[in-house]
Amino acid sequence: MRDIVVAFAVAGFMQLCGFATGVLAARLLLPEGRGELAAVLLWCGLIASISALSLDQSLVYRMARQRGQERRLALLALLISQPLALLALLAGWLLLPRLLGGIGPSTLDAAWLLLLFTPFGHVAMVLQGAQQGRLRLIEWNLFRALQPVGYLIGIGVTVLFFEASVTGFVLAYLFGNVLLLLALLWRARQTLGAGEPRPRAGDLRPLLSYAVGVHSAGLVGLANQFLGRAVIALHLPAAQLGLFAVAGAMNGAVGIVAQTLSRLAFPKIANAEDDRQRSLIFARYFKLNVIFSGGATALGILLAPWFVPLVFGEAFAEAVPATRVLLLAGLMAGIRQIATAGLRAHGDNVSTLGAESLNLVLQAACLAALLPLLGIQGAAIAVAAGEFAGLVYMMRTAWRRLGLSVTALTVPTAADLADLGGQLRAFCSRRR
Repeated sequence: MRDIVVAFAVAGFMQLCGFATGVLAARLLLPEGRGELAAVLLWCGLIASISALSLDQSLVYRMARQRGQERRLALLALLISQPLALLALLAGWLLLPRLLGGIGPSTLDAAWLLLLFTPFGHVAMVLQGAQQGRLRLIEWNLFRALQPVGYLIGIGVTVLFFEASVTGFVLAYLFGNVLLLLALLWRARQTLGAGEPRPRAGDLRPLLSYAVGVHSAGLVGLANQFLGRAVIALHLPAAQLGLFAVAGAMNGAVGIVAQTLSRLAFPKIANAEDDRQRSLIFARYFKLNVIFSGGATALGILLAPWFVPLVFGEAFAEAVPATRVLLLAGLMAGIRQIATAGLRAHGDNVSTLGAESLNLVLQAACLAALLPLLGIQGAAIAVAAGEFAGLVYMMRTAWRRLGLSVTALTVPTAADLADLGGQLRAFCSRRR
């Protein structure tokens, strides 16, 4: 229970930091500058994510299966990550000038710096995976808050001592990543633990095979997550991308709940003794996600027409319809994310790939039809349509694979309430 409480406290704090940075970016950069910033973070982030090969998730899974060998598995993952990062640098060198051709030279220079951080970012990714794999979940939660905190501090320094610019915001974002890396390196010895330090060749195939399976679905998932933004960045003015970025800002409250719960659930499900225990753990985290994410979504839809122009500025008022649609899409994505964690902990990566592929095909078709007619509102509808298709596919698979009914996944049982109450009492007694 303690890790859940800490996770939600950290998630709420991260959401506040992310909200503050989003508001500052919108207010200071206006739609066009906000769009340029979104483009830099989009393309640099995509290149880094594609090259990461989901090594952190594979590391969590293999650590759960090979207890006592965590140190050498983590070191092997670190060794694998660096050639992948070099490939990312090569891809960025070839692609960034074309993808960011419309921005100024100083902003492009900042984008190069962000890209050059990729090898260090891969180190941070593996160390975070090792924290999860060794069930150091409280430490993992606390550390992951450092990136948005560093980003916010960097923006503050930029605003106080320099003129607000896209370049300054990119450098502030980079500072947040550096802060997280330094903290992870500081605790690296404790994170890796004891055990044999020398990686073994026999561990390479299991680690990579699971990573490739997860990453195959992950690549399609990345395409689903960023396809709308990428198409807008390539075909519409930067100001439209800025509006779309603000439209997705309120979605963070829903997304961070699902992301937190799925990352907590995955190692716990993977470490459960048998399939029955895995299904019970999955069902409890699924219900928590539906309750918290559903409430956040309903509140966001209700407040959006008042909230967006008041907080981000009247220049972003036309983003309200897209905001409401993206909130619904975010709810569906969050529910599917929990189902994905449950199935992956059972070793099932194929179902995730099927859901993501269905999502991508439908989203791409809707984008082609709706973007020319409706602009960013059409892009938001396309995202929601794809998420709905992927959710239906994934939930049907989860029901069959995990042997859980709709009721078991949506209605809290007496056992759930008793377990939650017992854990709350235990947590409160420890606080005393």
